[in-house]
Amino acid sequence: DLAFNGWGNKQAHAADAEIARRVAEKCALPHFSAGFVADGGAIEVDGEGTLITTESTLIIDNRNPGLDKTAIERRLEAALGVKKVVWIPGLRGEDITDGHPDAFVRFVRPGVVVAELPAEDDGLWFDAAREAIAILGAAQDARGRRLEIVVMRGPAKLRSDVQTDQFAASYIGYHACNGGLIMPEFGDKAADREARETLSRLHPGREVIQLDVDRICEGGG
Repeated sequence: DLAFNGWGNKQAHAADAEIARRVAEKCALPHFSAGFVADGGAIEVDGEGTLITTESTLIIDNRNPGLDKTAIERRLEAALGVKKVVWIPGLRGEDITDGHPDAFVRFVRPGVVVAELPAEDDGLWFDAAREAIAILGAAQDARGRRLEIVVMRGPAKLRSDVQTDQFAASYIGYHACNGGLIMPEFGDKAADREARETLSRLHPGREVIQLDVDRICEGGG
């Protein structure tokens, strides 16, 4: 139970925060508190002991007041069984998540990470993504491997009816499922095609489906 608190008390969350406990009760399973507050999107793991997260999402007073990096890292290790935590700075206060790691990077498989740079240098998200790529490129995972980073670019344009205040225009907001991978397309034909080709190459054997999910992205992803 990650003690979800509405992305740092930005939204009502009383019912959401009960989900983990109620599912455990329904399934007659033990219920464990992680000992820290986190959103699901704050955690990106490789399945072999390595976790990527952002300082901006976890080392922040609206979620974990009084806990420093060392304390949170120990709790991540205890709760999730990970052996190595790789921290990237992220971005505080620029979106509802305070800069989830999946705004920047995703594990493709152990040892391989796909990262996304915005199509244009906005001096903010672009710099944060570039910093994340540099840190991960120099990092080792829990098994001592240097991470391979595959970089792709975000869309250069969106559909004309898109409301952009909270729009999450990221191809790496994809969902891998049994035999498939569902990813967004944004109406930028060249960028959409290139992103699909990249993710298809990185996920051999999966059928890649692109969907118009603009209405979801308008809500932040």
